[in-house]
Parts: sequence; structure tokens; C-alpha cells
Amino acid sequence: MAEGINLLPSQAKFQAKRMILKNKISSFMWIFGGGWVLLLLIVLGGFLISQLVVSQINKKYQTGLDQYKTMLSNMIINQQVKYQAKVVGQVLSERFEYGSSIEKVKSLFSSDLIKVEDVQIEDKKKFIVKGMIINGQQVNEIEQIVTSINNGEIEGFLKSSLKDIRVESGVWFFKMGVEIE
Repeated sequence: MAEGINLLPSQAKFQAKRMILKNKISSFMWIFGGGWVLLLLIVLGGFLISQLVVSQINKKYQTGLDQYKTMLSNMIINQQVKYQAKVVGQVLSERFEYGSSIEKVKSLFSSDLIKVEDVQIEDKKKFIVKGMIINGQQVNEIEQIVTSINNGEIEGFLKSSLKDIRVESGVWFFKMGVEIE
């Protein structure tokens, strides 16, 4: 029977207080540890969310950057094409029209008795015209054309010269130089 009786009541009170304190400390530690775990989870969650947001922002930035680079590349190509078109336009506007110039030179001789056999390009605006005259009376017409060009009477021509004239078997052949404006 002596076992069930506590002879030291103050020690029993001390043990009870110690147990209560131990339970309080244990509860506090669980709450404190739980708070740290909760704080750690919040920080980790915030970190993961911020990484996700940063990743999405980087994707948007990269997409925008790629679009910008594509636009820049297209603008450069566009400017190059415009420049090349401008250069081609300038070349085309400054080019010399040989076909129309040759036709212009051929149009000097309106008579059917004067036949132009060949028009050679000597220089950019200088031509050598070779032809034949079926009737010797048209030689005066050739001389008149040369004189009219040199006097500025025929528009579009600067000067002319008769380089060669000869007769073979009754047919007259001529060679003249013509310079157009």
C-alpha cells in the first residue's frame, strides 16, 4: 500500500509542473517549427511563382526580340530593295536608247532611192551610216542632209560628215558620220 501514496507532495507538484512545462515547450516547438515550415513553404512557393513569372516574361521578351529582329531584317532588305530600285531607275533614266537613236538616224533618208545598209555605233551618240544610192541624182540629197545637220536645221542632231563616197558599177555607195544630241 505504501506504493500508492505519495509521500512527497511538493515533488509531485514539481513533476506535474515540469510535465505541463514540457508539454508547453513541446507545443511551442511544434508551433514554432510549423511556422518555420510554413514560412519556408511560402518563400519556396513565392520563389517558384517568381521563377514562373520570370520565365513567362523571358518568353515574351524573346518573342518580342525575335519579332524585332525579323522586322529589322525585313526593313534592311526593304531598304536595300528600295535603294537597288532607285539605282536601277536612275540607270534606266540615264541609259542611252540605241534602238530609237538608230531609227532616228535612218529616218534622215526619206527617199526610196537612198537605202541605208548599215548603221554602226561608233560611240555613245556617234553613228556611222553606210548606204547606197541607186540614182546618182540623190548624192545632192545626201550632201544637203549633212549641211542641214551641221547648220542645226535638223532637230536632234549635232553634226555630220561625209566620210566616203564612191561609185561601183553605176551604184553610188556612201559612208557618213552622224552625232546626235
